[in-house]
Amino acid sequence: MISPLKSLLMMLLVWCILIPSLGQTEYQDSLLNVIESARGDSARFWGMYNLMSDYNLEGSEQAFEVGRDALNLAKSNGNIHWQGRAHYGLGIAHDLAGATDSCLKHQLEARKLFEEEGNVQWIGNTMNSIGVSYFYAGDLVNALKWYLDVLEYWENNGLEDEAAQTINNIGVVYRMQRNYEDAIKIYQKSVSIKEAQGDEKGLANTYNNIGLAYSYLGDEVQALDYLNRALELYARNEMAGEVVSVRASMGIAHFKLNHLTEAESHLANALTDRNLLPQTIELPELLISMGRIKNGLSKYEEALVYFREAWELLENTDRTEALNDVRLFGAESFYAMGDYQSAADWYHGYIEGSYDLMDQKRVEEMEKMRESFNAAEREKELEISQLKLAVEERQKTYLMWGMVLAVVVLLVLTFAVWNTVRSNRKLAHQKGIIQKSLEEKEILMREIHHRVKNNLQVVSSLLSIQSRGIEDAKALEAVNESRNRVKSMALIHQDLYREDDLTHVDVRTYIGKLVESLFSSYRVDQERVKLVKEIDAISLDVDTLIPLGLILNELISNSLKYAFEQNEGTLNVTLKQENGILRLEVSDDGIGLDPQQLEGDGFGMKMIRAFSEKLGASFEVISDHGTTSRLTVKKFKAA
Repeated sequence: MISPLKSLLMMLLVWCILIPSLGQTEYQDSLLNVIESARGDSARFWGMYNLMSDYNLEGSEQAFEVGRDALNLAKSNGNIHWQGRAHYGLGIAHDLAGATDSCLKHQLEARKLFEEEGNVQWIGNTMNSIGVSYFYAGDLVNALKWYLDVLEYWENNGLEDEAAQTINNIGVVYRMQRNYEDAIKIYQKSVSIKEAQGDEKGLANTYNNIGLAYSYLGDEVQALDYLNRALELYARNEMAGEVVSVRASMGIAHFKLNHLTEAESHLANALTDRNLLPQTIELPELLISMGRIKNGLSKYEEALVYFREAWELLENTDRTEALNDVRLFGAESFYAMGDYQSAADWYHGYIEGSYDLMDQKRVEEMEKMRESFNAAEREKELEISQLKLAVEERQKTYLMWGMVLAVVVLLVLTFAVWNTVRSNRKLAHQKGIIQKSLEEKEILMREIHHRVKNNLQVVSSLLSIQSRGIEDAKALEAVNESRNRVKSMALIHQDLYREDDLTHVDVRTYIGKLVESLFSSYRVDQERVKLVKEIDAISLDVDTLIPLGLILNELISNSLKYAFEQNEGTLNVTLKQENGILRLEVSDDGIGLDPQQLEGDGFGMKMIRAFSEKLGASFEVISDHGTTSRLTVKKFKAA
């Protein structure tokens, strides 16, 4: 089933002719009568062409049959323009049916025929249609290439109206590619055209697009400048829906600049006329932003009204991240009002939602990788299809000159050499596609590590916030220990996304950061407790380093908490790789451990034993003039 919106947009973008304002059935019946009763081929052809265009607007498969009949009639008459128009309409029919390869075959053939005819307008129309086809196929790179080519073509031929339409198409592609700088540049060209034409409505839309692009770039000052211009023109032309939309955008921009009063005013106006908001603006996001603004203005009860309304809209959707924002900012409102139980309930929901969101984002990243691979496969299939089309054309040429043996031999040799060069180029191109795919996967892996690090830092921050309200000493200690464990893992993912190697981490650097973090966490004076490190310059796989880092976190934490009665002494951390064995030793010259403590069942000791088993390592503790903990790992992954 073809989306009605896509059908409409497609027909507008490819400049199809308008049909008379009759009822669909009456109009189609009248065209069928023309086709059946017309005495001349011209009337029959244009009846078929208009009927095919009407079927395309409906997304009807009948467009294919009528289009083929029109093409056969055009060929029998030897009319190049008719043939081009028939191929053009069939291309649109295939595109609406999702058959991009077939669409491109017809559009390329149409362009060839229009070039033979010398029809400037329809050469450009066909080029634009090819760009649209690539756009709806999700191939933004080729869509942009064709749009830029046809824009140059329109400009060279002085067709400003067509150029303005193509500029908008290019701006849409740039925005989808998040290439906002180029989007702004292309929209500025549109501004010049709209100003010259005196088109205030079009100019307002372009100002709005520029403002949104600046907002995506984080330049809210420039964004507000253009949004204000758009607002003035929308208001002057009584475009109520657009006024509401641009006010919503201005409210968000003021909020990002912390202009809370201005942001409150604009969003309040937008939400009052929310029924006029376009579908492209998400109402829940506006409600959440308004709630945050109210929080910033200490209007906590009003903020909760907006958060609850956003919750009702999001509750039965898969918008996990937006739901989590409602929980977090709602918890802030309750906390500020002194309703600590409600704040804790909402905050607990936020914690659970954060874990769900981490799982969801991992799935989304995998889907993106799969989509990248599928796009490469589609591009490869299209190249094969174009290659087959070229081969068919060559075979026709060979048959025409088959009677001349010498010419045939020469053509065969020429084809062989040309085909070899083409194959080599194709292989080089495919190699480039594969290399690009690998680079994209590396970027995705780096993004995953970055997001894991960010999420772990969020959890650490949440634990820090939670600890401020805890008065029980043991509970506070447990929360702080959990925070240190989370930090030990976050340090690993931080190094992973910053380095070229996405699976291994330099141990010497990591341990240095971990020890520094723990000394800071326990407020240990490094002048009184001396640190001695003997760390080999090795890199370990993340699967080895995470459990090893958690064990090291526990051992160092135990020494810093319990070993030094006078808050002074020496802490030794050693990590050596010898004969394929990894040896970790943490020792101090403190008071030592009671033998019963060595057999204790505290959480820290349980975790050390559990991760030792995971690493297949042996673990021992010696209490003699201090405490020495040794971990021997025989199976580990190094770089």
